[in-house]
Amino acid sequence: MKKLLAAALLVFPGTSLLAQQPTYSALTILPEEPTPGSTITVNYNPKGTPLEKSKQVSLSYYTFGKKSVADDIVLKKSGSSWTGTFILPDSGDAFVLKPFSGKDVDGNDKKGYAFFVFEKPGTPLKDGYNSMSNIYSGMAWQTGIEPDSKKSAHYKHKFYEGSELKNMKKFSEKLDYLTYKKDTAGVFNLFSTMPADTSAKEQDYSQAAYLAGRMKNKPVAALLAEVQKLKYPDGMMVKQEVYKEYNAAKSVKDKLAVIEAFKKKYPGDATAEMMASNMQANLTMMIAKENGIDAAIANVPASSKGAALANTYNSIAWQNCLADKDIDKSAELSAKSLQIIQDEMRTMAAKPVNMPPSQYKQNLEQSYGMFSDTYAFLLHKQGKHKDALKYQEIAIQTNKDPEMLERYTLFLEKAGNPAKALKELEANVKAGNQTSAMKEQLKRLYEAKGKNDFDTYFTALAAEARKKKMEEIRKSMIDEAAPTFALNDVSGKKVSLNELKGKVVVVDFWATWCGPCIASFPAMNKAQNKYKDDPNVVFLFVNTWENNVEDKKKNVEDFMKGKPYAFNTILMDNESTMVSDFKVNGIPTKFVLDKNGRIRFKAVGFNGKEEETVEELSTMIELAGKS
Repeated sequence: MKKLLAAALLVFPGTSLLAQQPTYSALTILPEEPTPGSTITVNYNPKGTPLEKSKQVSLSYYTFGKKSVADDIVLKKSGSSWTGTFILPDSGDAFVLKPFSGKDVDGNDKKGYAFFVFEKPGTPLKDGYNSMSNIYSGMAWQTGIEPDSKKSAHYKHKFYEGSELKNMKKFSEKLDYLTYKKDTAGVFNLFSTMPADTSAKEQDYSQAAYLAGRMKNKPVAALLAEVQKLKYPDGMMVKQEVYKEYNAAKSVKDKLAVIEAFKKKYPGDATAEMMASNMQANLTMMIAKENGIDAAIANVPASSKGAALANTYNSIAWQNCLADKDIDKSAELSAKSLQIIQDEMRTMAAKPVNMPPSQYKQNLEQSYGMFSDTYAFLLHKQGKHKDALKYQEIAIQTNKDPEMLERYTLFLEKAGNPAKALKELEANVKAGNQTSAMKEQLKRLYEAKGKNDFDTYFTALAAEARKKKMEEIRKSMIDEAAPTFALNDVSGKKVSLNELKGKVVVVDFWATWCGPCIASFPAMNKAQNKYKDDPNVVFLFVNTWENNVEDKKKNVEDFMKGKPYAFNTILMDNESTMVSDFKVNGIPTKFVLDKNGRIRFKAVGFNGKEEETVEELSTMIELAGKS
């Protein structure tokens, strides 16, 4: 019996088999089994965590359940620990605690600090298992928790343990249960009962149609959509058809006509009013471009306030700044955007209930920094270089984007401080943050000192950056066996992992609908061309997740027509098996495999920096080739 108990503990560490409450060495709570509305005392000892050397530690809580609520917890230092209390909202059935210091977060090695809320001693609220499943499926990303499919599945199993379909009354419950059980026949049988099921709501029809499509039964998906339209003639599905009409309209006048007709069709409807406001806000940039700032401001919906209004003003100002148009008026509008953010920082009037004040303030500070960059650029165009420098200094405090740093060094020079500009440029090159414009400015300032060996000087600075980046990338190396795969490319030729042994393989998962994937293509094309004469390096561009496309091969071929990308091998992951085997949660995601078929690097997303992406990928290929 003791051996069986030990084995069970090994299956799911960190969870007591008796109390069911996860326990953590760095963070404890009292009571250990809190009930809704109870006062919880938190004790956090940062020793051995990323916050060990932090002088000030903060803590936020996030509840999950009927209503998501988040707030900050006031902490006091007691010896080597930090303690605080908070009242657990009644709506929560599970919660996550997030210790942080500034931008540094202790996510417990990406496993998080998640807890159940209890019904009675030893018995968590049943819905807490579902919330825990959601927490580990990716819904708690803001707390530092990385998705964990095994934990998510474990808690979903606990949630449905002992459940039977016959005892479920709501359609949504039945559908979720059958989906969890992977009972395809049961799911489609349930779909057939929908028209007579009074518990089926409009959102259930939308979910059912989506699932039918995912299960590759388009006739059923189409039928469910038609039934939804008939049952809810003024429902969301019918209302959302206005977006097609709005997008099809070409001119500002025609788009405004679509919005006005939509508002007249659904007078007093809160959802329709929100949709109309969204379309109106979307149109603002087009109006600013065609009819000027005054017309654009007049079009901004009255419901737009706080950070949303500031963002609209900033977007108009930035668009005009890039077009070198209406600079004076744009500068006034940009200044207003900054004032709105300052007012919101003071009042926190629009803070979402599911976001703690600390996170909301950090978001506002990020916005203020980004909007300061816009204002500084406009001031520069007005010839107010010292004022521009002042706001650019604010901008780079929150964002070290190379283009922002480029403007900062330019404004330093224009404001009469070329010596400091030169030092900043050198530092940026050493850090790998330079742009082509920075290089030109650096050359000009360097040679103004009477120097004529710029190439040697720059190469030495860049070598330091490459060495530093190499070390950073080396630290990110992993060593995992790559899943085996054998897929056809667009020409029908089969490509498998086995036949690529002995080569470094770059795998790039993408889709034709994925904006960031497409944005990364120029960089990926450059990287591929860099190694075109190296037979030991292979690039595989894996098209996946094209769930709504019937002829996926034709879809890719049509997409690539006229594109300046000569990708040698495009694999067709038609059933999304390869992307699943590689445990990809979002695209673009790139993997670099060594010559033994082991994953050495994984990179998610695209940062928009073409040269940096090529350089980083080249470093990964170089390191993988040596392993």
